[in-house]
Formats: sequence, C-alpha cells, structure tokens
Amino acid sequence: MMRIKALIWLRTNIIWSNKNMLILIAMPFMMSIFYGKWMVIPEEQRLAILLMCLAMSFAFAAGNMVVNFIAEEKEKNNLRALMLAGINSFEYISATLFFPVIIGIIALVTVPQLTGTAKYLKGNIGSYMLLGLMTMLVVVLLNLMIAIASKTQTQAQITALPITLMTTFLPMVAGINPVLQFINNYTFMGDFTLFFNNLSIGKVSQSPPYVSCTWLVFLIIINVFLFKRNQRQHIK
Repeated sequence: MMRIKALIWLRTNIIWSNKNMLILIAMPFMMSIFYGKWMVIPEEQRLAILLMCLAMSFAFAAGNMVVNFIAEEKEKNNLRALMLAGINSFEYISATLFFPVIIGIIALVTVPQLTGTAKYLKGNIGSYMLLGLMTMLVVVLLNLMIAIASKTQTQAQITALPITLMTTFLPMVAGINPVLQFINNYTFMGDFTLFFNNLSIGKVSQSPPYVSCTWLVFLIIINVFLFKRNQRQHIK
C-alpha cells in the first residue's frame, strides 16, 4: 500500500508540473461547456454531443495522461528504479489507473450536466456508468500497453495517436458506413456507442457488454505480461 501511495504522489507531481497535461485534462470539460451553454444543438443531436465529449475525456484526459506518466518515468529512468525496488505489476497498474479513473468518474458525472443531456440518461444511469467506466478502463489500459512497450517518449506518443483518434472519432463516423459500423462494434468503443444508439431510438434494454469485457480481460493480461517482462530485463 505504501508503494502505491508513493507512486500516486509521484504522478501528482507530474500532473501539476506538466501544463500540457493540465490542458488536455481540461479540454473535454471546456468543450462540454461550449456545446452545452453556448451552442444551439438540436435535441436529436444532443446524445451524439455527449458521446463525443465523453470520448474526448477518455482519450485526452485519461488515455494520454497514462502515456505521459510512463514516458516521463522512462525518460528519467524512474521506471527502472521502481522495478529494481521490487514494485509488482498490481501495485504499478493500480497506481497508474488511480487518476484516470478519478477523472473518468468526474467526466461521466459532470459532462451530462454540462451538455444538458442528463435527462436522457434517466432510468439508465447504472448501465451508463458501468459501460462508461469499462470503456474508459480499456482506453487507459491500451495506452498503458503502448507506453510500457515503447522505448522512448516520442515513440509512445506517436504510437498512441491512432488510439486517441479512434477513441474520439470512430463512434462519430461509424453510422455513415456499414463497414465502419461493423469495425466499431468490435472495438473497445463498440458497447458504449451501441448504448447511445439505443438511447437515441428510445430502446431501454441493453445486451451484456461482452466486447468490452473481452477487451478488458485481454488488456489486463497483456499489461501484466509486459510489466513482468520489462522487470526481468531491468533486473538482468
């Protein structure tokens, strides 16, 4: 537990010392205020705006944060020092998820209020929060996988860019083409997008999030494997 607290304290210092990270965290919330308070959005498009702002929160505020955490630790050799100190994969991944999960929960609660779309979620709050948290965790774990596997900060940021673009834009364009829709259905954004599509047509029932569960389990296993492999390499 003390190691997790130490890692969280380290990440807190990284956040406050990195202005670019603070801007990325704030940007989705500023966009939510812009669309909700200053733009006249037709009622039938408001759920699409909510999905877009949440996707931005997952991609920019949560996902990119993880890449910056790991990349900076690698650049300063902090990651190697942590591994040599005997920190295990559970402690490292738990500490890495701490701030993204907090921001994800804040986004899931506040963005509907900021965009004026909270009324559409009545009766579906449980499914909304569950799918939102699962989707956010998958995005974070994808970025964590890329960051751990990358050798430099630049490589990590470039490799993570397609994930950021896919998270932000694929749900928006999936409806215009059957092929894109099919691809989106099996990506980490598929279940969350389907939830909003069902809401838009008044469908309350939601099928179990098998795709999100599969992604989540797979990425946890991959991240644990990558961390342990890196740990063995550094110890040698």
